[in-house]
Amino acid sequence: GLGPIGIIVAAPAESVPDVVYRFFCPGFRIGENEDPATGSALSTLGPYWLARARADSFKAVQLSDRGGEFHCAADGDESVVPS
Repeated sequence: GLGPIGIIVAAPAESVPDVVYRFFCPGFRIGENEDPATGSALSTLGPYWLARARADSFKAVQLSDRGGEFHCAADGDESVVPS
C-alpha cells in the first residue's frame, strides 16, 4: 500500500472554476479513501495556481461525489486562504 499519504490531482478548467481537483487518501479511512471537500489541499495547490493564473485569487472545485467549491485568495507571501 501507499501508507499514510494523500494524493492530489489537479488540472486547469476550461472556464470558471479556474482549477478542478481530487484528493485521495488511500492510507486513511476518510470518506472511503477520498475526502469529499478538501480545502486544506488548496494550501498546497494555491501558490502554484496563483502564479499560473497571475492573479490574486482563483476558484477551485473538488470533483468528488459530494464536491466542494472554494474561492482562494493570496494572504501574505506564500499563503493561500480557501473559503
